[in-house]
Amino acid sequence: MAMRNAMTEPKLFVYFDMDGVLVEFNDQDTITQPFRVPGSHYFRNQPPDAKAVDLMRCLSEFPKIKTIVLTRLLNPLAQILAGEHENDKRAWCLEHALTPDFDQDGPDLPFICLKNVNDKTSVLASLPPGENKKRHILIDDDIMNLAAWKQAGGTAYQYMQPGRNVQRFGKQVLESSMPVLKMAEVIFENMP
Repeated sequence: MAMRNAMTEPKLFVYFDMDGVLVEFNDQDTITQPFRVPGSHYFRNQPPDAKAVDLMRCLSEFPKIKTIVLTRLLNPLAQILAGEHENDKRAWCLEHALTPDFDQDGPDLPFICLKNVNDKTSVLASLPPGENKKRHILIDDDIMNLAAWKQAGGTAYQYMQPGRNVQRFGKQVLESSMPVLKMAEVIFENMP
């Protein structure tokens, strides 16, 4: 196996949440139909948030940044649909060709779907000892996910869609009304 050149090693890892960030999402859908109906392929048919998708594409253009989708299964009651939901989320990413890395499915796809884990910080906990966790940036809409990520040593930014987020996560906020380059600038200004 060829060793990667230190010049091409990512310096930042940016994890994008799906539901409420890359994908327009209505929290009420988790308690209504068709979220709970087998065969509805709920996640595969959700519309993208164009601004967040553009931000992911923009950041992926930088050779020192690795963009990754980090999602989880939303509702413990829907575990019976876990396989369908995960497959549909993966298919959604491929269908929307988020970055050049999403050209085909396989083990190198930058897609992490957490099952039976409510805490995304398990990703940070799995990093090698000595890894600078501040270089691992989470973009999420959920304040609890962001607070836990930051508490675990990572860097966190809240993605805000109009009418969805009630509470702000301090100053580290990316509003969907901002131009994509402004969002990237906010991340770079605070780069660890």
